[in-house]
Amino acid sequence: MNQQPWSHWIDIDRIQALHLEGLERYAGLRSAADLPCLESALGAAYNAEIYSMPEVDDETVISGLTFCGYLLFYIATKQCWSDGSKRAAWSSAMWVLATQGLTVDASDEEA
Repeated sequence: MNQQPWSHWIDIDRIQALHLEGLERYAGLRSAADLPCLESALGAAYNAEIYSMPEVDDETVISGLTFCGYLLFYIATKQCWSDGSKRAAWSSAMWVLATQGLTVDASDEEA
C-alpha cells in the first residue's frame, strides 16, 4: 500500500489485523474486506480531521481525535466486512487513541 497521510495513526493492514483478531477472540464469519470501503472510511475520516482543525495554533487540540471518532463511525456504518465491522471499528479507534497516548476509561458494558 502507498503511504497515506493517516498512516502514522493506522493503515489498512492494521485495521484488517484488528478485524481478524476480533473474529478470533469473539467468533464470527470470516470474509475478505471490501478494500475500497476501508479506503473510503480512512479518507473520509482524514478529511474530517483536516477540515475541523482550528485556524489558529491551539495547544488544546489533540491531533487525530476527530479522525478517530469519524473512523469509528465510518467503519461501523459502512460494513466493510460481512461480520465484525463494529468490532473492527472499535478496535481501530482504540488503536488510534493509543498512538496519541490516550485511552478510554469505560467498563466493557459502557464500551
